[in-house]
Amino acid sequence: MAKYVYNDYRNVEIRKLNADVLCDLIDILEVDNDWKRLMSLVPKNIESLHFEPKYNSEHIRLIEDHAKSTNQKCTEIMFDEWGTSGRVRPTLNTLKRIVIQAQMFRAADEIARLLKEPYPMRPEIGPAAPVTGLTMMLNDESSIRMDSRVCNDPTKEMKSASDMIKFSESMNIPNLSVLIGDDTSFNEVEDSQKYSSRGSNDQYNGFQYQTSFPNINISGEIDSVILKDVNLKHFQYDDLRQITNNFCETPTNVPHLTGKIGSGGFGEVYVGKHLQYGLLAIKKIKNNLPMNTKSDIAMTLFNTEVRCLSQFKHKNIVPIFGFSIDGPAPCVVCEYIDGGSLHYNIAAKILNKEQRFSIIAGTAEGLKYLHAEHIIEDNSSNSENLPKSVKNFVHGDIKSANILLTRDCVPKLCDFGLSKQHDATTFITTPQGTESYMAHEMLHGTITQKGDIYSFGIVLLELLTGFEPIVKRDGVRYNIKDYVEENVTNNDISMLVDPVVGEWPKAKEIYELCQMCLQYDRKSRPTINEVCDTLDAMQ
Repeated sequence: MAKYVYNDYRNVEIRKLNADVLCDLIDILEVDNDWKRLMSLVPKNIESLHFEPKYNSEHIRLIEDHAKSTNQKCTEIMFDEWGTSGRVRPTLNTLKRIVIQAQMFRAADEIARLLKEPYPMRPEIGPAAPVTGLTMMLNDESSIRMDSRVCNDPTKEMKSASDMIKFSESMNIPNLSVLIGDDTSFNEVEDSQKYSSRGSNDQYNGFQYQTSFPNINISGEIDSVILKDVNLKHFQYDDLRQITNNFCETPTNVPHLTGKIGSGGFGEVYVGKHLQYGLLAIKKIKNNLPMNTKSDIAMTLFNTEVRCLSQFKHKNIVPIFGFSIDGPAPCVVCEYIDGGSLHYNIAAKILNKEQRFSIIAGTAEGLKYLHAEHIIEDNSSNSENLPKSVKNFVHGDIKSANILLTRDCVPKLCDFGLSKQHDATTFITTPQGTESYMAHEMLHGTITQKGDIYSFGIVLLELLTGFEPIVKRDGVRYNIKDYVEENVTNNDISMLVDPVVGEWPKAKEIYELCQMCLQYDRKSRPTINEVCDTLDAMQ
């Protein structure tokens, strides 16, 4: 087991800090809603010299609403969301830098005390100036609390990994990481190397990562329908670990692509070459979801994705081979799609107008299949005479990052962890999905197939314009729908069409379809059958 000394402690991720330490910081930051000021100063990229805010007022409102409904402290929720999202996770040193920038010196003093560093210099005048007597008294009081948790001799061992708990284990918060669209697909080796900061042994700066699901029997939580499905292969976790180079965070391309290729809200995606099945895409479900019952939720997402993919057989849906449940984390094993995500291909400026239209049509066909009625079969060996149920589905997270392309630009929908069986309207208390693609009713928990139609409309705008779903201009962030509407004159989209496409005769018709999909009133949006009919007419 790794040992911990103070020199390492500054680089501990916030999500791995001792809970007592965070509780003291939470109490300090709850005063006068200082957590809001802190949250507004959290950068989207903590490594960038150029500041861009990670959160906005809508995210603050979501935290306040959830805090009221769960009797939690807002700072508690904010720490857990921030600490478990992003490519590079914030450390105690990151937090210290931001609270000093915000002149939150009580919190800065608390962090400095933990690090056994001098207190940061305060200004001599103004609200942040020390108050004679009071500041010293507060610091002495905090020191007494700290002495009960942290040994004064820096040469003595700190708590072991088993004692260093993840703060999110005591939480129950909305999945803001998904709402703010922080999941990023790495489809090129170079991108993954740029953002990868950890080795393959689940260690970082001397601290051991917890890679198992605490207090839960993974194999006991698997849906029995999955276990009985004769079409799904049970992969050994050790075999998957071997072919992914121990789930290496840094991918390599010699002699073939191996290692991590993507990261999303619910899982890390790796690639490895199997002797029988060839290149596999292996989604290892995260065990650090920012929720109190995260293991249960992770298993629910795993069960949903495997069940859906095992039932859905369509050329525009990613094929599944099987799963693994005998290791510290469950894995979904699918066919590796070698052309990268649509999001990557749009950003790379390599798609021509014919390819883009083909992607639009294929994605719509995949959604049409998903939205149609499905006979849900029991694929166990002795199920011939059992009744079969009929269901139709909502994907719940349609976005360009969840549309994978073959080298021939055939689109395939993936990431079905948020999919739901759907009869008419489903309501959930915690919004799930990616905010920049979500219709207003989805943000409030109303889930219908028309929500998928809205998200598809955002994807159409990406393909038309080449813009990101959040457009940044002159320091202002716009949703792509709002930006296009504000900059289109007389409904003419031609001036905003991605320049790499050139003149695109179908652009006007596609934009008209896009406007139909993005109607505020969901009842005014077309069905996916109507979308496909419109596209067929264009061809």
